[in-house]
Amino acid sequence: MKLDKVFLESWKRVGFCIRILLDMMSDISFRLLYWNGRKGLPPVTNDILLQSASSLADQIRKRKITSEQLVSACIERIGEVNSLINAVVDKRFDAALEDARKCDRIISTLSELALEEIALDQPFLGVPFSTKEGIRVATLHHSYGVPARRDIIALEDAYTVRLMRRAGGIPLCVTNVSEVGAWWNSSNYIYGTTCNPYSLAHNPGGSSGGESALQASAGIPISFASDTGGSIRTPAAFCGLFGHKPTPNTVSTLGADIHDPKVPPENSMQVLGPLCRYADDLVPILKVLLGDNAHLLQLDTQVFLTKCKFFYLTTDVGGNAVSPVEPEVRLANQRVVDYLEDNFGVTVTPLHIPELKDTLSLFSTEMARTAPDSSLCSDMVDRKGSAWVCLEILRCMTGFGRHTAPVLAQAAMERTGQVVSYAVNKFGSKSGKSNRRLEVLKTRVNNILGSNGILLSPAHPTTPPYRYQSYTKPFNFLYTAVHNALGLPATVVPLGLCQNGLPLSIQISAAEYNDHLTLALAKELERPFGGWTPPFCNGDNLGYY
Repeated sequence: MKLDKVFLESWKRVGFCIRILLDMMSDISFRLLYWNGRKGLPPVTNDILLQSASSLADQIRKRKITSEQLVSACIERIGEVNSLINAVVDKRFDAALEDARKCDRIISTLSELALEEIALDQPFLGVPFSTKEGIRVATLHHSYGVPARRDIIALEDAYTVRLMRRAGGIPLCVTNVSEVGAWWNSSNYIYGTTCNPYSLAHNPGGSSGGESALQASAGIPISFASDTGGSIRTPAAFCGLFGHKPTPNTVSTLGADIHDPKVPPENSMQVLGPLCRYADDLVPILKVLLGDNAHLLQLDTQVFLTKCKFFYLTTDVGGNAVSPVEPEVRLANQRVVDYLEDNFGVTVTPLHIPELKDTLSLFSTEMARTAPDSSLCSDMVDRKGSAWVCLEILRCMTGFGRHTAPVLAQAAMERTGQVVSYAVNKFGSKSGKSNRRLEVLKTRVNNILGSNGILLSPAHPTTPPYRYQSYTKPFNFLYTAVHNALGLPATVVPLGLCQNGLPLSIQISAAEYNDHLTLALAKELERPFGGWTPPFCNGDNLGYY
């Protein structure tokens, strides 16, 4: 028994050394590859783009600016930056301008009392918004980066897009994604690769990297996206934004996939939520996305941070499959801990959850349980049959590839899993996919946090990697994915820039249906840690363009 423990411990140390060696080789190689990459973007020429969505909506209602002016400014800004970051992949500029003129005509005829009432019913009247191309917007492309869907046009809006229209928002464009939303960069064979606005050589995150890059570039006031394993929070962390993943099953996911399920799942890891430059926009946008489910979350509840319990996650999530947390990331997170203890008189308790070292297994099993009918091999051909994975890999190796490397790797693993599952079911004992171990862990974590507990953790173990470097660090997304598996609401908060001029961040989570706690802390941390830092030099801003 002792020999087994010694062997296991030795193997863990070997695995850790291999992980460190691989990361060093990856960092050196990509640094040499992108040694002369460009940093920063052109400055904003219209200052209204630097304001929050809530402030812009208020100014439109007060007739200080017009919706047409705002939409025109966004169109101009997209023209300035899109050739650099490759974020916007389809647009409805002319239709959006016409919608804006209609809003202006309506506002010009209303009394002050009527405008006050509109602020309640249509809080974002006249404000343009965008979303990822994987979420349906009528008349715009909805390929989700899949070559087989290159010519697919959405015939109707996703449910959340309809809600945002109902709130007065004007859809302006859709943005780039990873193929099938299955990776944490934003690259596909239809639209190409999106770049990080802080450094064009770096990854903006995924699968909603186009949305985060456009938002960070001050190209759009309102953004929202979907999140199954970190597709809101990883882009938010990499692009210096606020991003919130709500409690599961509170925001409708209809229209946020290639095809809607015939029967909506009772439990799903996929959620939709906001990406913002300003913390003030998180709650108003989330209220719109919730629609009739707003009563499920206590978003208007006042939060007293002095009465909250605080924890900091010390577990190496994912074990040796994930890169160690970098010193700059750890130091930035520690600054938040020190701020809370010094200013609110609380104690931030270290929290170690050994089961999270096996996050990859927990996440994969929960994915299979909550989406039993989904198949990546089927999605690759628009669910018209199933892809020949070996043939697609061969095409990729000979320079005629149609699918990205992460999708091919995951498809190959799916095929292997199907063979293993068939063998187990035929020759072994049949076991369901209920993942009892994860259910026990969910209960335990929710009990630890309770109704006033807040958990702090890194949003990502490293600062934003170079483009395509995610291929050498494939499981680093597990720091966000673990919150999807556990069903916890989570918010990413920007913490300024690292020495290389790239964003730093922290992830805040709470027990299910306690979104108001994470959102309140996000707003509190905005002022002392600077919030969004523009990736350009503009007036008094100390940018580095």
